[in-house]
Amino acid sequence: MRKVTADKVLERLKGEGGTVLKTSLDHTKEAALQAALAEVKAAVPAASPPDLPGA
Repeated sequence: MRKVTADKVLERLKGEGGTVLKTSLDHTKEAALQAALAEVKAAVPAASPPDLPGA
């Protein structure tokens, strides 16, 4: 395993999306991780459903 700094990891995770299921991080670091993962959800708009004929 390589040693990396948290800021480099967060930068690489931005835009990847995902959900944290379990962590041993403190609350501050967990919040930063959640924010980095959530950025993709805010950056990519939800697709609208296709128009249904006769609707």
